Amino acid sequence: MRTKSKTAKPSAVRVSAGNKRRDKKSREEIKKEIDGLLMHGRAELDSLLRRINDKKNQEKVIARIGKLKKDFEKYEERAVAYTRSNPKKALVAAAAAGVLVGRLLGLFRRKKNRIPIWRMR
Repeated sequence: MRTKSKTAKPSAVRVSAGNKRRDKKSREEIKKEIDGLLMHGRAELDSLLRRINDKKNQEKVIARIGKLKKDFEKYEERAVAYTRSNPKKALVAAAAAGVLVGRLLGLFRRKKNRIPIWRMR
């Protein structure tokens, strides 16, 4: 086993002029790549903003929301009818849905000291 001598000094890392040039070249390449990616990201954001602000797309979204509202009202009526005909089953289903929602909210609002959900049984 080798032991370090008490008089040995740690060698200083010397950077030659060639390494500096390569470092500068690689930094420039990385900077160019990052700038290119930022420009691409800005272009994508501009494209998304144009599509969002387009009148045709807004009309499509409004039409889609209207259709979804009609579907929701239809299913709401069916749920109310089911609740009236089967109150006990509806209560059990609502309780199960509440527990599920509570667990999901717990996942998203978890703090560091809480017990993970997969350990709860």
